[in-house]
Amino acid sequence: MIDVAHFNKRFPVTTKLIVAVSGGADSVALLDILCCLGYSCVIAHCNFHLRGDESDRDERFVTSLALRYKLSFRKIDFQTKEYAALKSVSIEMAARELRYDWFRQLCVRENADYIAVAHHADDVVETFLMNLSRGTGLRGLTGIKELAGRVWRPLLDYSKQDIMEYITNKELPHVEDSTNGDSLYTRNKFRNEIIPMFQTVYPTFKNNVKNTIGYLQQTESFLQEIIEEKRLAIFKEGKQDMWELSLPLLLKEPSAEFLLYEFLSPYGFSVTTIQQLKDSIMKGQPGKSFFSKGNKYVIVQERETLLLKRMIQAEDKRYKIHCLDDFSRLPLPISAVVKRVGEFEIVKDAFHCYLDMTALMFPLVLRRWQNGDWFIPFGMKGKKKISDYFVDQKISNEAKKNAWILTTEDDSVAWIVGFRSDNRFRVSTQTPEVLCLSCVEE
Repeated sequence: MIDVAHFNKRFPVTTKLIVAVSGGADSVALLDILCCLGYSCVIAHCNFHLRGDESDRDERFVTSLALRYKLSFRKIDFQTKEYAALKSVSIEMAARELRYDWFRQLCVRENADYIAVAHHADDVVETFLMNLSRGTGLRGLTGIKELAGRVWRPLLDYSKQDIMEYITNKELPHVEDSTNGDSLYTRNKFRNEIIPMFQTVYPTFKNNVKNTIGYLQQTESFLQEIIEEKRLAIFKEGKQDMWELSLPLLLKEPSAEFLLYEFLSPYGFSVTTIQQLKDSIMKGQPGKSFFSKGNKYVIVQERETLLLKRMIQAEDKRYKIHCLDDFSRLPLPISAVVKRVGEFEIVKDAFHCYLDMTALMFPLVLRRWQNGDWFIPFGMKGKKKISDYFVDQKISNEAKKNAWILTTEDDSVAWIVGFRSDNRFRVSTQTPEVLCLSCVEE
């Protein structure tokens, strides 16, 4: 049973919270408890537009809750299916990524301290079984954490039954998600079918799992000290966004595969990928590459080392450059200065670019290249598709995927960053001022 008088006040009541409210029983109970405790709250609601009119009904209900509790209300609309298709992830994963990204942004914008979400004890059991089923290391079996970064989960000690009793006793209105009974979604299948089957055999199944998670958490805490010692000896940080893992030192360890998982899983490498990597190491196959989920990191296998590198993600985001100062705020280390012809010495490599200022017009745009983009390569007269240019230059798929282009606002390509500039913006003897660009790590 939830007793507000004895509720765990992890933070002082002066703490400002973003409270994620869907309108369901869990989040309504959480909001009511936090308000009863005296916390300063801002209600945050996501409309994922997955359930037609029902999604809009939920939004209207949460809006009414904000009025009832006299709280600030922030909401956002997501085109979740389109995002899932674009990122090649499940609807569940898409919704998770979208909401947590927005919650973190909102936390900064509202000058809040933490984001409160309504996960409860039943969610912990479901997550444990899901992770166990899909394959995971020890970390995936230790359950959902009460505090992870700025995300606080105050209800983890309480079951769904506790929450429903609280809602009933206080006669709190809430809405029901019609998809909760649909086992098409993985979590619902565990909640509605698999866990009840376990309970027919072991009525105390949920409590048993919670106790097991507690033991595993203690085990993980003990192991992490040992793992960290091994990490410091085997896994060295190299240049920026690159790490080196010594294969001879790793293979000396009796639990090499376990350590490999512990080292790499935090970077998003799956059990399957790590197993493939291990098999490749045992066969001595240097030169192979292995990618993390979402291609955020890549491992390149060499003879004596594994190189772990962060990959710049292909994004649809366009960075507008209104003035020279804006170059310092780009995701690439591009420096920019305007000089007159004769005031500088030309560096002839792909990471330096010189453009005729009279042929350019701000704002400029930095973005990823796309199929259909074309340019006139420096020193040539005819158009060429960027995709064909990459093929001619035998550019690797990884390099192509990570290529950026600098364009004018009307999408005329001025520079394929790190490759070649466009002849339309070349500097001539009549050029009065030159935009000098360099993309070099300092």
